[in-house]
Amino acid sequence: MGRRVDPFAGMPKGDVSLDLSLTRSQATHVALGFLVPLFIQLASVAYVRKFHKKFLASLDSQSRTDLGVRIASSVWGAVCGVWASSLIPEALRLGTTVSQRMYATPPIESLEELKCLATGFFAWDTIVSVLYYDRQYIAHAVVSVVTFLLPQLMPRKGFLQVYATFFLLWEVTLPFLSLRYIMIKAGKGDTKAFQVINFTGFGIWFSVRFLTGLPVMGMYCYDAYTVFKRGLAKPGYVYAWYAVSCVILQVFNCIWLAAIIKALFRPKSKTKPSGGAAAPAEVSESKPKTS
Repeated sequence: MGRRVDPFAGMPKGDVSLDLSLTRSQATHVALGFLVPLFIQLASVAYVRKFHKKFLASLDSQSRTDLGVRIASSVWGAVCGVWASSLIPEALRLGTTVSQRMYATPPIESLEELKCLATGFFAWDTIVSVLYYDRQYIAHAVVSVVTFLLPQLMPRKGFLQVYATFFLLWEVTLPFLSLRYIMIKAGKGDTKAFQVINFTGFGIWFSVRFLTGLPVMGMYCYDAYTVFKRGLAKPGYVYAWYAVSCVILQVFNCIWLAAIIKALFRPKSKTKPSGGAAAPAEVSESKPKTS
């Protein structure tokens, strides 16, 4: 018989403390994650203002703000979703023991860069939320910044990479939410293409956040409890933060799920609203960040 593998063999045995500094590569990717969405936000509105004046004139000031934010979020969601999905096979291969799920060994290639980009993106999202949106989006953005920043401050690479791969996959839903919003504003909300985007987006959203997201969150909480009992969860407050953030993010998902279902199955109006809202009202959230 082969020797039994210790599922905790890869866990640090001594004290672990955060290194409150970023490497040049980490700082560069965080900055890119912040600056690129900001550029896309401003450039997309400038483009629409120059080449689609009639459409822009049909929007109120809040909708004009939403437009730039949603386009920037869509680009991020597409890039992040494709990037994360390409890393799923490696995450599944590595995530066979508790220690490998806590500390991927070797670290998943390119995931560190993607997490740094996510940190920058949610920093941009925090500022956008403070300026234009309400408290639930501010809270979501701040939780997301901390969630993706903390692993960069751990002294050993690979921390929580397996879980992060699945959570970053959530961002793939942003293009669908944004395209839905833009089609409504463009008066295309009563078309078959809109319905396809509507229900395809909802199916993907529900799948990655609930059918996949809930089991992964449950696995993390169980793993964290297991290593905590063995005295290996160091620093303890970091592991506790991720257990709390799992609950917070899933509460947001439940709030948005209710809003999305209400919007999807709202009875159609017999008369078309004026302007670009020629469809049932969009999801009650005023911006596309539901990740």
